[in-house]
Amino acid sequence: ESLTAPVATLLPDFTGKPKISRINNDIRFTPNKPPYKEHMWISFNESSAGCSELFAAIGRSGWAAGCAVHGQKREQLDGWRRNLIDNAELWRSYAKAVGLNKKVLVFSDNAYKKPLFPDIPDDLFDLVQMKGLWVVEEPKSDFKGNPEAEFFSGICKLLPIYLFMSVDAVA
Repeated sequence: ESLTAPVATLLPDFTGKPKISRINNDIRFTPNKPPYKEHMWISFNESSAGCSELFAAIGRSGWAAGCAVHGQKREQLDGWRRNLIDNAELWRSYAKAVGLNKKVLVFSDNAYKKPLFPDIPDDLFDLVQMKGLWVVEEPKSDFKGNPEAEFFSGICKLLPIYLFMSVDAVA
């Protein structure tokens, strides 16, 4: 709740109602899955229809801020994918600035096997092919000060990546 106002200053379309993930796993179709998740997150979506989000995560390995882009259907992310291909240098500069693959980690959902676009740069191929992408700070085990301020600082650090994820390709 205390992150709502600061996040709203960054995201003018934010509804002001963060979403909290469930702690339980749906084990109906996957019997080997544990009944509870090892992490939770608080999502600050700009709108309920959006495929990108900012979030604060808490789990066994610590806490972190992050951003993501994901969708139920392939077409929902085609704009993001096209934007990534068309603006590869901008993405690379943002990735370098936030320390992607060093202090900022990338997690992804399953990948499509057939190339989705004919002109995917080699270094971005895996990102373009993913069904979902989460960019998360390296988890921290404790807070040095105010937890809300530290979460907000992490969210601000990832803001360029989040904004890039939020913009569809211009037709």
